[in-house]
Amino acid sequence: MLLLTIAAFAITYLSARKGKQSVWAYLLFGYISAMLANVFVPHVPATLALGEYTPGVVTAALVNLPVMSTLLYLAVKEHWVDGLKAAIYAVLVPVVIGAAILTTLALT
Repeated sequence: MLLLTIAAFAITYLSARKGKQSVWAYLLFGYISAMLANVFVPHVPATLALGEYTPGVVTAALVNLPVMSTLLYLAVKEHWVDGLKAAIYAVLVPVVIGAAILTTLALT
């Protein structure tokens, strides 16, 4: 998880430096999409399935859901990302991050 946090900081920095429509802006858009998806996989379903609090669900629902939704909206509205390319990054980046996490878990 530390590696993901460092990557997020680097991608955010490079996105700000390189500007709108840069590969870094699209990677950041994808990363934000991954953080939003993380609300729904696994936090909220785990809480509902278990019928009890699961770690991270409050932060996911009260912080990640509104903040990441707003960031995605603003990225599109302010033309940091556009169209099909944004949709592709919004799907592929979360898939790659999820696969990396699952691989790491399988190796431990």
